[in-house]
Amino acid sequence: MKSIARHKRGGRPVMASPWAACALLAALVAFPAYAQQTGEGGREVVLIQATGYGAHYPNDLARSREEALEAAFRDAVEQASGVFISTATETRNFELVRDEVLTRSEGFVRRYEVVREGLGGEVYTIVIDAEVEKAAFIDDMNAALRLLYSRVGKPRVMVVVKENNAFGAGGTLDRLSVAEKEIRKILLQQGFQFIDARTLGGQSILDAAVAGDTLQRDAVVKFARGTEADLVILGAAQTKSMGMIRRFHSIQANISLDVVRVDSGQVMASESLAANGVHVDEATAGMTALKKAAGIVTPMLMEQVTYLWVKERNEGARIEIVVQNISFGDLIEFRKVLGNSVRGVKQVTQRSYADGVALLEVRARTNAESLAEAIYQTRFEAFQVDIQNLSNNRVTVTVTAR
Repeated sequence: MKSIARHKRGGRPVMASPWAACALLAALVAFPAYAQQTGEGGREVVLIQATGYGAHYPNDLARSREEALEAAFRDAVEQASGVFISTATETRNFELVRDEVLTRSEGFVRRYEVVREGLGGEVYTIVIDAEVEKAAFIDDMNAALRLLYSRVGKPRVMVVVKENNAFGAGGTLDRLSVAEKEIRKILLQQGFQFIDARTLGGQSILDAAVAGDTLQRDAVVKFARGTEADLVILGAAQTKSMGMIRRFHSIQANISLDVVRVDSGQVMASESLAANGVHVDEATAGMTALKKAAGIVTPMLMEQVTYLWVKERNEGARIEIVVQNISFGDLIEFRKVLGNSVRGVKQVTQRSYADGVALLEVRARTNAESLAEAIYQTRFEAFQVDIQNLSNNRVTVTVTAR
């Protein structure tokens, strides 16, 4: 393999003399921290120096070397990812599938050359110069993301925007506002499930929520809890005149939106911005401004929300369990069995206990429905557990003595 530029981690050179310093400076000018070039077949590759470590197996040195080489491939790809990934969105996406992608590191290393290797104490160390291919890495990351998103699914969303359009009719529940229509259109295009409050008997409730000077957020979230919505996009939009540009009206729309989890009330994302619309007709200018503002802010919000939604479900969802009619002694057994015997449960944390009612927070690699089924099918020695209520992130159970 020809001599290549190397990307090294850590380590600091010791200068033996001014001549050594000059030589090092010349090397740094000649070789950047990493080198990107075109490999065989026109593929874009990055040249990396990586290190891997393997355990010492006295009777199987080949296994020690293989373990160290696999670690070196992983180190090379992990370093290369910092070169291949440049945007904040790409960085967040890579975080979601990092471990899965890195397990296939060998498939992205097109060529490598061993610089040095050997056994030191109980550790086998190998240093390699590796060519890591960009296209293979990006393709694999995107495939892993598509699989993850299809497995997790997207949240169901309700939208309620209080619109004060000084240059056109604002929206009520039976007639969506301009901003709300635009948000709904974007959500449907992005594959989100849209929960339409108008078809669920909430017209009077939501009309009252948008009727005052400010949006009654608590009333909207309370109503949404009785629906299948996972999230509510809440906010306000208003327009104002920016004057005339020759014979054209210039209207500014200001929009402020929050995305709130229905079950917990947690604000997952929040954005505010302004956009202008220009038209000879004042009402059309206002509508244009509102559409533009909604069209910009909605993808920004949903990118944040989708990342958090998928990350939580990939790493383990947080599910609240309300346990009713339980003694403290039985609660200890319930927590123990829940943590050790119920499939998918990673961690159980007790949040409160009072008057025979406990609130537990469970971190689980499953959803609330599957967790409820697993709890129902689990046998407890001293009591029986019945499922009382179930929502997206909360399970309410009642305990009865046997």
